[in-house]
Amino acid sequence: AKKNRVFVTDTPQTGAKTCQTNYKVLASAKGLSLVECELITGRTHQIRAQFAAIGNVLLGDVKYGTVQSKEFSAKEKINTVALCGYRLVLKHPITGKDMEFVLNNKQLPNWYQKKRIEV
Repeated sequence: AKKNRVFVTDTPQTGAKTCQTNYKVLASAKGLSLVECELITGRTHQIRAQFAAIGNVLLGDVKYGTVQSKEFSAKEKINTVALCGYRLVLKHPITGKDMEFVLNNKQLPNWYQKKRIEV
């Protein structure tokens, strides 16, 4: 069965697409990090695959996770990928002006509230 996974490579591959993400670590505690990502490209599973490729699996990610990360997520009762778009900026198709949408703390997912790392 197809697992709907993507793979990251450092060398050019036939049919491969360029994928770029800028990120910065906002806070770290107890083996977890809160990271802000800026997507330069928009590929399927981009953040998940790139972070897994550098050994930093997203909390709750069973598709790209390691045995240890899956066990940790299960122990912590995290049953979804801990990935949340909290800020989105788009250009208005007619005016060209930036439109910004930002979540407030009350709108953040339960897993974030449970595992909150202070910034």
